[in-house]
Amino acid sequence: MKLYFIPLLFITLFSYGQNSLQSFADNRLLAMLKTQQADNGLIILKEVATGKILAKSSFVSKKSKNGLVYEKDSSLYASVIEPGGLMIPVSVGYLLDDANLSLLDSVDIESGSTTIGNLKVYDSEDFGLRYTSLKNIVEISSNVGVAKQFNATLKEQEIDHFKNTINTYFNVNDVFGKNEVSLMTIPFISFGYGLMMSPMQILNFYNRVAIGDPSLFKKTSTLQQLKDVLQGVSKNGTSKQLLYNSKTDIASKTGTILALNKDGYKSKQYISSMVGYAPAANPKYSCIVLIKCQKNAPQYYGASVAGPVFKDILNEACK
Repeated sequence: MKLYFIPLLFITLFSYGQNSLQSFADNRLLAMLKTQQADNGLIILKEVATGKILAKSSFVSKKSKNGLVYEKDSSLYASVIEPGGLMIPVSVGYLLDDANLSLLDSVDIESGSTTIGNLKVYDSEDFGLRYTSLKNIVEISSNVGVAKQFNATLKEQEIDHFKNTINTYFNVNDVFGKNEVSLMTIPFISFGYGLMMSPMQILNFYNRVAIGDPSLFKKTSTLQQLKDVLQGVSKNGTSKQLLYNSKTDIASKTGTILALNKDGYKSKQYISSMVGYAPAANPKYSCIVLIKCQKNAPQYYGASVAGPVFKDILNEACK
């Protein structure tokens, strides 16, 4: 009798834990969507070691006589977005692995604004900085910093290698689609524009970092440096204020992505995003949260909208 009772109890408790996480994800995401009156949002929570999805939740808003209502919509998982700031650690990984740069290398971020070719590149805010390290570029999510590094280092003959390498990071055939990949566009690709990815593809890269996938980079040092950087985002960068009182240490990256709609980027609508894993030193869970804010939303930064949901679900999973 005991031989059957113990496994059955284990299965029951394991199933309860999964259902509990799913309910938590649904309720926490829905609460934030309602608070922000957001257009839509999703969560994917994975087990790092196995890649198994432990919880996934997605809702879209619908107009009703009583205002907005939210309905579950699984089509969001297959939708594609530009990854925005979530791409910056990926790009820095390439610079460390293939361009032989160092996290200590100094970059002039020009107080958050520069021109490449005849196009302007802006950071989300003026950090009051000129020269800063490549590591800090990731921590503060500086579009200017990473774009300038690619503009200065990548050569024409390296474009095909760049494309192939980025595709291998995400384990896909082509994340570039019909978008032009040239010395002019790569600086913008480096901070996530001109790429179209599904939420799962983005999460898969961070899960590979979390698990310590030895095939991800050529140099073993690159993987450890990227782990250090993602912890730096949480301790010193854009996630610092959000995660200072987190019950578990979380490695993270925030993103504030200008949404590409039918009118291009003119609507000033943002996708608030956050991705990462926990516990930072011994990862068990990886997670991504994406919330498409309403147009002209007063709050839209990754750490302020997607961030609280991301923090709560990882803390719940790690209990």
